[in-house]
Amino acid sequence: MSLKDQFQQAYISFNQTHNEQCQVQLAAASMIQATYRASLTRKNYRLVASAALSIQSTFRKFKTVKHTQLIYNAVQYQKRLTFYNQNAIRIQKLWRGKVVRKHILNIKQRKQNIASYTLQAAYQVDYCKQHYKICEDIENQNEFEKVAKLRQEMGKIHYLASTKAIPGVFKACYPKIQPSLGGKEIDLIISEQGRIDARKGVKTLQKKPVQVLENSGILYYK
Repeated sequence: MSLKDQFQQAYISFNQTHNEQCQVQLAAASMIQATYRASLTRKNYRLVASAALSIQSTFRKFKTVKHTQLIYNAVQYQKRLTFYNQNAIRIQKLWRGKVVRKHILNIKQRKQNIASYTLQAAYQVDYCKQHYKICEDIENQNEFEKVAKLRQEMGKIHYLASTKAIPGVFKACYPKIQPSLGGKEIDLIISEQGRIDARKGVKTLQKKPVQVLENSGILYYK
C-alpha cells in the first residue's frame, strides 16, 4: 500500500471519529440546553403562580375591607340617624312645652289682654262717634252760612231780575234755569221770607262757644 492510500485512510478515519465526537457533543449540548430551559420554565411558572396567589389574596383582602367598611358606615349612619331623631323629638317636646306654657296656660295674661283690647276698641268707637258728630256740625254750619250768603246776594239783585213773585225792571234776554236750594226754588224761598227781609239780608250769625275735642285738634260749634 502506498503512502497516499495510507494518508487517505487515516484522514477518513479521523473525520469519522471527529464527526462522531461532534454529534455526541451536540447531543450533550442539546440535553444541557433542554434541561436548563426546563428549569427556567419551571422557575417562571412558580413565580407566576406565586404572583397570582399574591394578587388574588390582595384583591380578596381589598374586597373584604371595602365590604366591611361599607357595613360599618351603614351602621354608624343608622346610629347617627337614631341619635338625631331622638334629640329632635326631645327638642320639639321642650319647645312645644314652652309654647304651651307661654301662650295657652297663661289665662290671666290673656284675660288682661282681652280687657285691654276691648277698652281700646271702646275708646276708638267713642272717638269716631265724636269726630263724626263734629264733622256733621261743621257741615251743617257751612250749609247754613251758604244759605244765608245766598239769601243776602239774592236780596241785592232780585229787584233787577224778573221772578214769579216779584216782576223785575227788565226780563232776561236768554232762558235762565231757576236755582234751587234743598229741592226748593229760590223764588219760593224769597216769596216766603218776604221782600223786606230779602233786601235787608240776614244778620250776622251769633257764634256759640267753641268746644275742642281732646287729642283731636278739631274745633266745632256746639
